[in-house]
Amino acid sequence: MPVKTLLWDKVDTETLPSIAEKLNNALREHSLIIIVCRCAINYAGRSRSILPEGDRVIMVKTNGSVLVHRPFGYSPVNWQPETSFVKFEADGDLLRMIAVRDSPREVLEANIQSIHTVMIVSGMRDEAKFTMYVSEKEVKDVIEEFPEIIEPGLKILEREKRVEDGIIDFLARDSKGRTVVIEVKDERAGIDAGKQLLRYVKALSKTGGEVRGILVAPGFSKGLIEFLERNGLEKVRYDQQRMLKLLDKVSEKQASKHPTLEEFIRRG
Repeated sequence: MPVKTLLWDKVDTETLPSIAEKLNNALREHSLIIIVCRCAINYAGRSRSILPEGDRVIMVKTNGSVLVHRPFGYSPVNWQPETSFVKFEADGDLLRMIAVRDSPREVLEANIQSIHTVMIVSGMRDEAKFTMYVSEKEVKDVIEEFPEIIEPGLKILEREKRVEDGIIDFLARDSKGRTVVIEVKDERAGIDAGKQLLRYVKALSKTGGEVRGILVAPGFSKGLIEFLERNGLEKVRYDQQRMLKLLDKVSEKQASKHPTLEEFIRRG
């Protein structure tokens, strides 16, 4: 089904019951609805909120989820992630949108005083699989702040330590005092990553003492797993979603270390 767009910017020429009927028809057809309007928002559910009249963008997605955006900021001021039903109705001089979610019980009501533009888009399809992605640097930032995600008792001694055969991502010490070489990858690791880790372990082993090697990645090839086992090397698989959550904590910690504007002025 081809994508069709109806841009409707002369709504003042139609009656409110007619507008409500067209919008309800669009809901039944699972079209994307975008309304630029002046409205007031009431919400009741797990909490209560009132947003007085202002210019907003109301979006009803094809699955019935509802978002209300102000003309600034990137997050919606009100939203309904799932709805049991959404409907539009004329009430005097107002066009009212009501979005209801049964469990938990939530009601979002938009009282629309004036409509600037309406866009109705039908036939949209998006079947792509969403994959969260964390860069190698971000993974390293998380490990440096939370080395225990590799193993309990691990302490980072140095990040990006230069050795004879290259640069080690992390030089660490485990709970038994042994030296640990950690190599980090941000994608499924192949046998080349194992060979790289082995070179680093051998380079540090020349100085004496036991040296462990740990490869950290979101996945490992079968050949790599066999290579690691054959050479006494270890692996730690990380979850992208968990890394993203820990990355948020890293950002919070780093932000807390920065002086506030008042502190900065006082120091100056």
